[in-house]
Amino acid sequence: MENEKILVVDVGTSSLRGILFDRAGKAVFKSQREYELETSGDGAVEMELSILDGHLTSVLEDAGAWLKEQNEELACITVTAQRSSVIPVDQDGNALAKAMMWQDTRAGEICRGFEKEKSRIYRICGMRPSPVFSAPKIRYIRQHNEELYRKAYKLTGFQEYVICRLSGRFATDYSIASRTCLFDIRKLDWSEELLELFDVDREKLCPLIRAGNRAGDTRDGITRLLGLNHPVPVLSAGGDQQCASLGMGCVEDGKIAANSGTGSYVIAVSDEPVSDDEMQVNCNLSAIPGKWIVEGSVLSAGKTVNWLNRLLFDGQDTAFEEMTKACRTSPAGARGMIFLPLLAGKGTPSWNPGERGIILGLGFEHTKADFGRALLEGIAGEMKECIQIISRLTGKTYDMVKVAGGMTRNDLYNQIQADMYEMPVVRSFDNEATGLGAWISAAKEIGWYESYKEAYEAASAGASETRYEPDQNNTGIYEHLYSNMRQKEAAVYYQ
Repeated sequence: MENEKILVVDVGTSSLRGILFDRAGKAVFKSQREYELETSGDGAVEMELSILDGHLTSVLEDAGAWLKEQNEELACITVTAQRSSVIPVDQDGNALAKAMMWQDTRAGEICRGFEKEKSRIYRICGMRPSPVFSAPKIRYIRQHNEELYRKAYKLTGFQEYVICRLSGRFATDYSIASRTCLFDIRKLDWSEELLELFDVDREKLCPLIRAGNRAGDTRDGITRLLGLNHPVPVLSAGGDQQCASLGMGCVEDGKIAANSGTGSYVIAVSDEPVSDDEMQVNCNLSAIPGKWIVEGSVLSAGKTVNWLNRLLFDGQDTAFEEMTKACRTSPAGARGMIFLPLLAGKGTPSWNPGERGIILGLGFEHTKADFGRALLEGIAGEMKECIQIISRLTGKTYDMVKVAGGMTRNDLYNQIQADMYEMPVVRSFDNEATGLGAWISAAKEIGWYESYKEAYEAASAGASETRYEPDQNNTGIYEHLYSNMRQKEAAVYYQ
């Protein structure tokens, strides 16, 4: 039916979005609800699930009201979400405790205990043990609250949690499973060896499905909430970063994309698993079945920008206009200030939760504008490190980086990226790359298009992208700055 729409439910770290897309891949309606996370000095980062439940209901009501008002039909719901958080739930999918978020670092000591096993773990799951990932969190729960572990029917992430709220069914797609440290990325199954190593019972995990697959159909209550007269399929589109890569057109080997949101991620698509003897980057399953991604991670990007905006600028200005205007008055290199945005620890390449943010070169000549610019440069420097490592591992020389995410609404940041990477940066025609990627996955799955590439080309037809060329006046400055960043970080933490 020509008037059918696909509803994407995108569960991010700081907000939940419901986006309705038409057959051409155009977003015709969007509803968004934001939320705050709970943090504490012991490294805990948690979320109360009743807040998410309320926001999910509101977003679905909004989408249903729009469909009714426009006399449109719903073809399916597809879900994408942040990865590696852990939510203990009962048999009906109700949360038994707060979500242990991916930023939570309380499992750091557990990860240090696996130091001798990290190579074996990496060979199986494509990731070294880190408090970011699910398996150390699950072991932490079991060690510190055995009763909660025992009561939990399943230990889910946000994607499985929302899919169960919508359909009443438990399912984990391969791309999400590959972010747990419990999944064999070559055998495409839960690893008995890793389950034993992390002391996780297999029955606590969800059945596995291929990314994009149908997990179930909408429950009666959800069908009524949407104002539908029949259930619709609920699909699992893939993890948020895998979907973002797909939404930026990375549908084949040899392309690379950078998505800058709460955290920032550099992702390259591969036709086969990529192994890194130094375990610097992660290899996970793609949102495209039969493909893998190589991913470098900057754990705190937009979150650090938000923090600095509250601290030095107008914290109520969520468009960051004051901060951006100030940053433009600071020259490339921020008058010698270096700001390494490691406030949530280091991701690629060392995966060291003990590293923390660094500000160096501070003098009386500096202003808050320099702090802002130095932060944007620091984030871009961390991203460049990821790009260089991925290029070396894949043997590919990239001549352009596709970018998306909330931070790329800032032209100055995009130009800094181009100057830092010394190659063109192309901002995707749709900053909501994650939502678009989830639509591409669903549109292919339900037969609207024959391939992911065809669906992406349909969505991008007639849309304009913005290209940022490196400024030769700045590339030399940033080459020197980048070298300084790596030297100073090594001096502080590794010498």
